[in-house]
Amino acid sequence: MASAIKTTIWYALAANGSIAVAKAAAGAITGPAAVLAKAAHSLADTANQVLLFISLSLGRRSPDEQHPFDQPDVTKVFADPTPVGSAGARA
Repeated sequence: MASAIKTTIWYALAANGSIAVAKAAAGAITGPAAVLAKAAHSLADTANQVLLFISLSLGRRSPDEQHPFDQPDVTKVFADPTPVGSAGARA
């Protein structure tokens, strides 16, 4: 299951990264601010996949002396900036 999740995130990261580069190039060549804004949005999506990778790797940690039962659920911590950032960007 974790392998399928990582594969999906890799595909999304590659797709969003490629789209961001293409949109940034198109915006730089043609000049409309809307195209550059779309490139920034795709870059934010790419950053979201990076946060997903970080949360998956941190979530796999074993219990230790400070957390004898389990590690904190970092997936929720990394999922929170997405809606907050989206709402802040629209305001």
